[in-house]
Amino acid sequence: MTEQNIENRSSKIDREHWRWFLDYRSKREMHEKCRKNVMNRLKQLYTHTGGSKSLARQKKEEVLYFFIHSLDYLYDYIFLNCVESGNGINFVVTVKTIRDKSR
Repeated sequence: MTEQNIENRSSKIDREHWRWFLDYRSKREMHEKCRKNVMNRLKQLYTHTGGSKSLARQKKEEVLYFFIHSLDYLYDYIFLNCVESGNGINFVVTVKTIRDKSR
């Protein structure tokens, strides 16, 4: 079986290197290690999704997310106060108050 796998290798892979790899993968210790890794992966509660993002990119996305949600909150706050009061004077006071609090 090993000889058949060696003959069916990619032409880009050296014959002796492929033989070493097949021998390595067929060892009992390797099979035990693979089984242990499978069991450890099953114990994980969630999948890591950070990927290969840099810390700077993660921080930028976090700030952007916070900014967008802050705008949603401010819009809802201003809109609701304007509609509830029914006049433009309260709308101006509300905007001025929010600007003062954010500084």
